[in-house]
Amino acid sequence: MRYIYSSIPTVPNCSDLRQIRLEDRLRTWNSFVTRRLPVYTRTCGICGKLVLTVFINQTIYRMHSSPAGVHVYQKFAACDLEGDSLTRFFLQDAYEGVETRNYDILTQAYSPLVPELIWTKVQMETKKLTYINVYQPLCLRTLRRYLQENKNILVRVMRKANVASGKMNIVCLATGFYPRHIKMTLLRDERAVPDEELTAGEVFPNGDGTYQLRRSLALSEEEQRKKHVYTCTVTHLSLDNKLDVRWESASSPALYAGISLLIVLSVMGITGTLCWRRRTGKMKALG
Repeated sequence: MRYIYSSIPTVPNCSDLRQIRLEDRLRTWNSFVTRRLPVYTRTCGICGKLVLTVFINQTIYRMHSSPAGVHVYQKFAACDLEGDSLTRFFLQDAYEGVETRNYDILTQAYSPLVPELIWTKVQMETKKLTYINVYQPLCLRTLRRYLQENKNILVRVMRKANVASGKMNIVCLATGFYPRHIKMTLLRDERAVPDEELTAGEVFPNGDGTYQLRRSLALSEEEQRKKHVYTCTVTHLSLDNKLDVRWESASSPALYAGISLLIVLSVMGITGTLCWRRRTGKMKALG
């Protein structure tokens, strides 16, 4: 999860703080758009805005003896969740387009690039306690809640005709998952289909914060005649176990046509036999 803040606090009649949230590189909310948000998101945004507005104003005034005019301060905050723990949690600041500090909260590596942002030992301990005991749990809770809200993964295996090539394709589709990292395997008779035989698509956003991925396998005429069993296997962070969806080849159209023709010929033969017997019987009766 990423938060990007941009502040212009010294311009009259101008909103002083703009916020954009990105989840797994996809923008899911920004403060330019007014819409109702979940309570935990609104609370997080309000707290962050109050703290950042005070911090940015104080920093700009320290860096300028006469802070008149337009000044832009930007902050980038990010945390990444893998499994049950954070793998990254850091802050980056910039002022007037120049980087001012980096703070890796997990390793406690603080690198101020301007004198105004140098912390004393007491300040460092205070910030450490605040980020570890307040913001880190908040980040974990927020990301886990996003995962719970996006557990509706739909997996389908379809047979589709390719108009351009005239071949049939077996398509494995997974949609409605978050985050975007997903493992998809197409099996043929319980064996993985080699990657060189597959047309591998990219992970695309659905527009609602979730993603989709599809892979397809082109079937030759010979493959279509064989009764293979295809299985789409999906492994994702939001699934307790892997998800398997099967598709079994039906009998080929040629086989259905052959059976139909055989039935028609049989019916015609039976009908002809009955008619011949009836005609023969009538002739004997007349004789």
